[in-house]
Amino acid sequence: MRRQTLPYSPELPARQRIDSYFEQGLSNSLITVSAAPGYGKTHETARWLSSANVRLAWMRLTRLDNLPLRFWSNLVESFRMEFPDMADKLEEMGFPDSLAKMDAFVRILADEVYSGALAVLAIDDCNTLESPEIEQLFEFLLEAEMENFCIVRISRTEMRLYEKNLYGGGISRITQDMLAFTLDELRDYCTALQLGLSEQTVVRLHEDTGGWPLMIHLLVNQIRTEHTYRKSLDSSQKQISSLFEKGQFSAYSLDVQKFLVRLSLTPIFSLDMIRQLAGPGMDEFVQVLIRNPYVAYEPSTGLYTFQNMYRDFLISKQDMIAPKERERTFRAAGDSALAYGHLLDATDYYSRCGRFEDMVGVIVKYIAGQFAVSLPQCEFFLDKLNHLPTEFSAGHDLVDYCKACIYIQLLQPDRAMETLEAMAARLEDSADPKAKSMLGEVYERMAGVYMIWTRECFMDYYKKAAKLLPSGSAFKPKGMLRFKNYNIISVEENVPEALQRMETKIHEGISAMVQVEGGAAAGFQYLFSTEAAYNTLNLDRAKQMAHRAIYDAVTADQHDIVCSAYYMLAKAYCMEGDQLGMREQIAHLCSYADGLRLQEINEIRDYALSWYRFVLGDVEQITPWIVSAQRGIASLMPLAIGRAETLFADYLYSGERYNEMIALLEHARNLYRMKGWGDLVNTHLLLALGYHSLGDGANAMQSLLDAYSMTWQNQILAPFVERGEDIRVLLRYAVKQDCPLDKAWVETVSDKAQAYSKALAQMKKQYKSDSKSEKIAQENPLTKRETVILAYLAQGMMREEISAVEYVSINTVKSHIRSIYNKLGAINRADAVRIGIQLGIIEPDQGDTMT
Repeated sequence: MRRQTLPYSPELPARQRIDSYFEQGLSNSLITVSAAPGYGKTHETARWLSSANVRLAWMRLTRLDNLPLRFWSNLVESFRMEFPDMADKLEEMGFPDSLAKMDAFVRILADEVYSGALAVLAIDDCNTLESPEIEQLFEFLLEAEMENFCIVRISRTEMRLYEKNLYGGGISRITQDMLAFTLDELRDYCTALQLGLSEQTVVRLHEDTGGWPLMIHLLVNQIRTEHTYRKSLDSSQKQISSLFEKGQFSAYSLDVQKFLVRLSLTPIFSLDMIRQLAGPGMDEFVQVLIRNPYVAYEPSTGLYTFQNMYRDFLISKQDMIAPKERERTFRAAGDSALAYGHLLDATDYYSRCGRFEDMVGVIVKYIAGQFAVSLPQCEFFLDKLNHLPTEFSAGHDLVDYCKACIYIQLLQPDRAMETLEAMAARLEDSADPKAKSMLGEVYERMAGVYMIWTRECFMDYYKKAAKLLPSGSAFKPKGMLRFKNYNIISVEENVPEALQRMETKIHEGISAMVQVEGGAAAGFQYLFSTEAAYNTLNLDRAKQMAHRAIYDAVTADQHDIVCSAYYMLAKAYCMEGDQLGMREQIAHLCSYADGLRLQEINEIRDYALSWYRFVLGDVEQITPWIVSAQRGIASLMPLAIGRAETLFADYLYSGERYNEMIALLEHARNLYRMKGWGDLVNTHLLLALGYHSLGDGANAMQSLLDAYSMTWQNQILAPFVERGEDIRVLLRYAVKQDCPLDKAWVETVSDKAQAYSKALAQMKKQYKSDSKSEKIAQENPLTKRETVILAYLAQGMMREEISAVEYVSINTVKSHIRSIYNKLGAINRADAVRIGIQLGIIEPDQGDTMT
């Protein structure tokens, strides 16, 4: 960031005491600056950072930053000045709405952090943040405990509870009392300004203000103007406003006053907005802003902001402007926000000025083109739609369409279908060509709901939509990735040949689906056939269909389908006991994903690689985000839940953490009943195994029967066989309990699970041998000294202890640690130890302290 644009005034005195607090705080990962308005939180932080030897990103928050999309846009732009390459990567990645993306965010940040001087992220007005999603992001970021990175949090309030829990003793706090002027500082300030005040007057001034910096500055300006000091009556907002009024505002012309008041209607404003509001007088108004000490400008974004208390003062003057002027101001703000790509800001401003058509247009542009939208954004959009005037929203097709899209995002398919059916009834009777196109969009959304319900008729609605949308949906970006990291197999009802009918229906309607979805879903029919064949243990056909899915999907850039097909190939080879074939397919998947560098695809890669290692017994090398202690399905959007959650549950089961697994999956089961047929089968099975391990036979048998009743008539066996010896133990118990299971089915599953267990044991043995050979062959990227220090880190030694043992300075140790992290691509100590063990640089027993 350009230091000269930081929001501070060089004319105000530097206070070395405050600087020392900041300098000491850099040894921690978090500095909090908390005080009431007017204590110079922002000013003192900016002044210190203006000369600090750090790489800096600065961002200021508003209430709209509680919406993850808006917050992420703000954060990316704050990084862009100092870290342009990183900003491009983060912009492409999008807001980290999953643990996979959070992990990717931290790793992208770590690449920058360990490649240069200390990096600082300063965040102003944190008191405006209330979003759980954004708090979770900061929690993840702080828990990473990166060595060369510090967050400075500026807020009117103390830190939130989660930060206290994480950093009760590892945090630097700069408080209101610390920011207040001491008597000596006030004395030096008055002397530097040559005010000629007596010692008695200076003491009285300090007593009157209590060291409150803003009041001191305003009163000093009054003294300089009037050459006298009149004791203030109080330090209230009223007194502050009076000083703002007298010291500056009243000197402006009425036009300038009204212009400033209009700008205060929005927390940020751009040059484009100023141009639209000011017209020919723009140059004069810009000069006013430049000279105003309470206005900050960031040239990288072209955005201005008012100092908080000054904006409060201007807001108190809003009766100066007419309703029409307010309306025009919000209209200009909406147009400006839309031009900047700030869709949530634009939505808010258009709703405030009554441009409802534009508002709905922004919402549909965003909501219909996203696979999974965060809960705060869904609530934000739904609130705007629900508060539209009745005369506008009644029968307005786009309003109802947006609501239906939001209900689908929230996994409320009943409400979505009710809305869509009412729309369809209206539109089917219309001869208007626009109504016909809208009807096609409605059919496309209805198809999506029927997919959630696993109804075969969903393809019929794609066919109906295709007739009305020859060029595809107008609301869908071309070639979007629809299936991500999810199982797609589904059966409408457990009757013989239901799976075959679903497969046939998909193959018959796939061309319509691809057309309507703008190329998305190419290869979907073959991927469905792959999963169907694998789950019925027709492994040769599964491999054949997987290759066809890859061929179709590659040509249409449907990368998620390509990677899922490679994953299913690996599963087929695993079921056959072919560890080499399994390994080759995972390698193909990783190579393909690494060539794309798309976060959605990286999630599939991480999952598939982790599944491969987990199945073969290498639990320690699972990608960390998949088994993160932070993982909680309740915090995820329903549509964002996929295979990774099941693998995490498997991980908990393997570690005999049965109660944790059951708590996780009982919540997931309620969601999977509305989405995720295959996930629901696996959830029932894992719950059966977990309950059985805890001695809860009744719940174990009920969960087993739930999985059995969904699958047995269609010969879906793989989910049971994959459980190996565990399912055989469970089935023997079920037989003793006279559980109503088909006898032939029990024998088939038991025999195949036994054969799979034996084959898996051999594959694990081979994998262990291969892993040792790979570690020997890999070159150690660390120096001898760095290797020794990594071993110390693995033993849990602190930097001070390493410094004493190695007879080097703390700074030298820090430099070595930073180099280790940079060379290994690690986030922190634990990550470096994990990677060191994986590469064979240190032995597993050296990491016992860390685990």
